[in-house]
Amino acid sequence: MANGSSKSLGILLSRGPGSAEIELIRGLARASVGRSVRVFLFLMAEGADLLGTPVARELRDFGVRISVCTQSAKARDLPLDLEFVDYSSQFQLGRLVASADRFVSFA
Repeated sequence: MANGSSKSLGILLSRGPGSAEIELIRGLARASVGRSVRVFLFLMAEGADLLGTPVARELRDFGVRISVCTQSAKARDLPLDLEFVDYSSQFQLGRLVASADRFVSFA
């Protein structure tokens, strides 16, 4: 669980940017941040392709912290130096799952 009174929501996305879940994630992020919930988005597999869309920056601008599986980014020839992204691993995803107050997966 998160420390103190601050709540957190972890979101895993492994589907591509054209998936219907993107709008749901945008809505969840907006509503959660509006309620002072910290939102963490972890991208892997096809979900890593979200980095190449305006949605990634929009979510960042909402206050969402974005992480991407480095292996997924490398495998998809995505940039490895975006300043608004944490390059991460499945180990860190496991830590996110364990520490988030709520966690949802779109796989």
